[in-house]
Amino acid sequence: MTLIQNQILDGERPLYASQDVRLERVTIGDGESGLKESRRIEAEDCTFDGMYVLWECEDVLCTRCQFAASDRAPLWYSRNIRLHDCRINAPKALRELTDIELTNVRIKNAAETFWFCRNGKLTHIRMDNAEYAFFHASGQRIDRITLHGKYTFQYAQDIEIHNAFLDTKDAFWESRDCTIYDSEIQSPPRALSYKRHTTALLLRKPHPRGLHVHP
Repeated sequence: MTLIQNQILDGERPLYASQDVRLERVTIGDGESGLKESRRIEAEDCTFDGMYVLWECEDVLCTRCQFAASDRAPLWYSRNIRLHDCRINAPKALRELTDIELTNVRIKNAAETFWFCRNGKLTHIRMDNAEYAFFHASGQRIDRITLHGKYTFQYAQDIEIHNAFLDTKDAFWESRDCTIYDSEIQSPPRALSYKRHTTALLLRKPHPRGLHVHP
């Protein structure tokens, strides 16, 4: 694996179509598509400032990385993505990803995130400003998520959530096969939709101002 350390890489596509590269303490600066169409990438203690940095990539591992607010739409159309101990400030951060794993990740601006994502394992996640998050998502296994935002999980399918705090409204519209266990939902009355398809809520720790639905 090629090792790149302690560098600032600016401009358009500085590492376009890279393969078998490990980045340590690297900043992908101003510009677009810094690692687009790359394969087998590891990034540790890196900062991503440029837009569209990881589009159409495969086999990416990011550990203790920062995705800046300027890094618009950093992770789209990619496969086998793992993010551990990362902080994401970028808008519309994750879309149309397949086989994703997030552990201890905070997404500060989570609006329109996880759209059309398939087959995910999300553990210890915090999502703020998460309007319309998980739109058309499927195959997500989520444990210990704190989410603040409206209109979440619309048209979602095959979603399983454990130990969550969901501060949401108008959620799960037209969803299918979604189950929530041992969680708290803080929302106005009738804020969850069961239109046409079934969403089971198996809650054990109701919030006093929230919604508690027995199985």
